[in-house]
Parts: sequence; C-alpha cells; structure tokens
Amino acid sequence: MDRPPRREVEVTGFANSDLSRGRANGVAVPDVDIVIQVRPDSVASKLPSKGVAEPRMLQKWALRICADRLVSGGFKFRRSGFRGNEPKMTLLVPSELKIFDTAVPIDISVNAVTPLHSAALISECSNLNPQSKELILLIRRWAKDRGICHAPKGHLSPYVWSLLVVYYLQVAQKEPLLPPVAEFQAIKDLLLAGCGKTAQPWRGKASELTAAELLKGFMQFYNSFPWKSEAVCVLKGTQGPMPLSLPIHIIEHEDGPKSTECGPNIEDPFAPKKNLGSGMTWWSWLRMKEELARAHTLLEQDTSLSTLLAPWSPEGPEEASRN
Repeated sequence: MDRPPRREVEVTGFANSDLSRGRANGVAVPDVDIVIQVRPDSVASKLPSKGVAEPRMLQKWALRICADRLVSGGFKFRRSGFRGNEPKMTLLVPSELKIFDTAVPIDISVNAVTPLHSAALISECSNLNPQSKELILLIRRWAKDRGICHAPKGHLSPYVWSLLVVYYLQVAQKEPLLPPVAEFQAIKDLLLAGCGKTAQPWRGKASELTAAELLKGFMQFYNSFPWKSEAVCVLKGTQGPMPLSLPIHIIEHEDGPKSTECGPNIEDPFAPKKNLGSGMTWWSWLRMKEELARAHTLLEQDTSLSTLLAPWSPEGPEEASRN
C-alpha cells in the first residue's frame, strides 16, 4: 500500500482579540499570528547555496519566501522584525481580498513557538479560572489601545502582558486565583508522560471579586511594583528575590550610560533563563509607568471603561516620531 505523501508545511492561525478594534496612533499591532511550521531540513534543501545554515538563517529565508508569495497574491507588506529571537513579518490583509471585512494586520513567522505558548497559556488559564482569561484579554486590549504593546518599539508584547496578569492572579490575592505555571495541568501531564502517573487537577477557589475589581487591583499592583528588587516569575508563582539565572535588564536613560536603572525583569516560563523585559527602552519604560499611573488614577475615581480604553495619541512631534 502506498503511503500518503508527507506534509512539509503546516500553517496555524491564532486570533487574539476583536479584529474590528481600532489601534492607538495608527500603529498596526497585529491580533492575528500565522505560524508556518516546516522541517528545517526541507528548507535547507531548497536554499540557493547548498551548505550548512544556522536555524535562524533558515527561518529568515523561509519567511521572506512566504511573505513574497503572499504579497504577490494581494497582501501588503508593512514591516519586518528580524531583531527578536523569532523573526517575523507584519503584513496587511486588505479588505479587497474579502478575507476580512476590514483591513487587518497579521504577523507571520516560521517555526515560532511564542504564539503557541501564548495560546496555550490563555487556554489553560481559562480552564483553571474563567476570570483569568477575561482579565488577560481586557489588559491586552488596554495595552493595545494605549499604545504600549508594540514590541518593535520597545514595549512589552501582548504575550508578556498576559504573563503579568497571570503573576498578579498568583500572588496579589489572599488566596491564589491561579497556581504556579509549573502546576498547570497541561505542563504537568507532559512532565509525567510515560511515567504511568496522572496529574491531579489544581483545586482553586473562584474569586468573589468582580472583573472591575480585578482590573483595578492589577493597575494598583503594578503601579507600585518593586521592579528593582523583584522579578515576575509565573513558573514558581510566588513573590521573592530575582532568580540568579535570570539576566537583569538595566535601562540606560536618555543621557546614555551615565544614568541607569533596573527595568522590568520578566521570566519566560518556557525558557526560564530568558528575560522578556530585556527589549524595553527608556522611553517605552516611561510610557508603561505613565499608563499604569493613569489607569490606576482613573479606576480609583470609578471612571468608565470607555475612558480607560480611549486610544492613545501622542501629544507632540517628538512622541509621534517614535511611533
């Protein structure tokens, strides 16, 4: 019997929010991730110059080929992001293609794992505590509307904002609303696979707080968070000193190395030695603190959600040029 041909490419899409939402200051922060999974040896065999190539080089080459094909099919190129650990490109899907009702920005990547990790994290949080998913999506929307989740400009990515929500729900309540990520059911099952053991489900209590109260608590928690002495570590899910294995991120002020301060240190639960706050700049660091203070003040005054989520716009030409 003939075997079916082996698939060389698998494509997975992840939608993270309402695609009809606007964007702060016209910055296209995609809510759709398209991940193209392809065997590295299959990519290497198609390189114009044969020889040994680094995995990152293969990713970039395959990504350029995929983007070229999509652009020739009607998609519009917006920008490339090759500086991060996972190369990606942002394309715009115009409404003329009739895929979406409006033009929608998307990120495409090859063999990336962050979109999968983000989707798995949200799914697992939803299973453990439905309130956590609601708060994650609300914070991600707030960060997008207020212009502080555009990673290429030094902001924390939507995935990192999700981790901040998880950590807040782990440590900021009298009783944790989420367990350590190491105790998440899916991760425990993977660790116990092949051992003949079954992971016991986490038994947490539902919060009596409303979504509005959790949102208010989140802003208060991070508005006064001791970034100089603590890191966000959802893997352990407990407050304490920074792990010695986590590289500390020091931010240089506008005057260069003469003035520095400790920036946000956020552990990647899937790669604990990786600091997800290391891409933050002095300007983006100020913007984050500014927005946390604004949100905290508005929520203390019981301001409406529409005011809190009002799209950010720069106040002057200097800020506009940064976006």
